[in-house]
Amino acid sequence: MACEPRPGAGGTTPAVELSPITDKVLHSLQGNVPRARIEALLTELLAQEFSDARVTAFLPVFLHKLACETLRSESRGADGRAR
Repeated sequence: MACEPRPGAGGTTPAVELSPITDKVLHSLQGNVPRARIEALLTELLAQEFSDARVTAFLPVFLHKLACETLRSESRGADGRAR
């Protein structure tokens, strides 16, 4: 899943504590992805996908889901099987 800015996006990045989300993603992926990669992806997702979010209550849920999906797809080989 490529992360590209939405047209018209350009608001300020919402204040979300990424450390607990990083921990949850790390746990969900059983430690198979480096913490730095997860942190970078969460920061990127927050800035590109949710920069204009007015309601932030569920951002941690959305960020966790998107990060896990993205990182799992990155870890799959060309034939669709996990590496």
